[in-house]
Amino acid sequence: MIKKNTDAVIVLGAGISADGQIPPQSKARVDLAIKRAQPCGTPLIFSGRWSLLLSYVPLRSEAEAMVEYALTKVQKTCPLYMEDSSLDTIGNAYFSACEYLERRSWKRVVVVTSDFQLERATFVFNKVLGPSYSIDVIAAPSGLSQHELRLKAIPERRLLDFSKRLLNNAKDGDLESIYTAIQTLEGYGDKPIHTKQSLLKLIRGTNPARDTYGLSGT
Repeated sequence: MIKKNTDAVIVLGAGISADGQIPPQSKARVDLAIKRAQPCGTPLIFSGRWSLLLSYVPLRSEAEAMVEYALTKVQKTCPLYMEDSSLDTIGNAYFSACEYLERRSWKRVVVVTSDFQLERATFVFNKVLGPSYSIDVIAAPSGLSQHELRLKAIPERRLLDFSKRLLNNAKDGDLESIYTAIQTLEGYGDKPIHTKQSLLKLIRGTNPARDTYGLSGT
């Protein structure tokens, strides 16, 4: 159970297929979020359109698919919200803040991700939301073996380092400068500096880690 004074639980998407189905890792995140939020009736925000790296356009957003799954599990005491503008983890934080947290003065939040993404999600949400927020990031089990988690740590470290460079000139919690930074990513801005292909190269390299970014078919 989460703290009684938590304002919202944000669930990050973990990929989606072309026909709009979410993977087991997304379901595990939703399950954990509901388990923690339901006793207090804490609002749940399901965050994510789809990865900016996909080669296809899914039939629906990750957020919509997660809500559909959540409705089979959750009681009516928990309000459900969708954030379906984001295309990456930085966008998850930015658009959740703009569309819900800032408007409702929700300052105490819990973020649900997977074990392999815990460090990166923690950095991103603290950087984007800033010191005026109380942020707890918790991890649902990914189902990856210890060997797979070690392999997974390689692209995760690259993505964390990239996120730090991208947001280096942004002040913590300054949503305007965060917006400027994500406009340099393909999928957000009209003239991106960081293209899909350059980001795919960063993630994939020569590492044989199992795809957990929803990139199958790219």
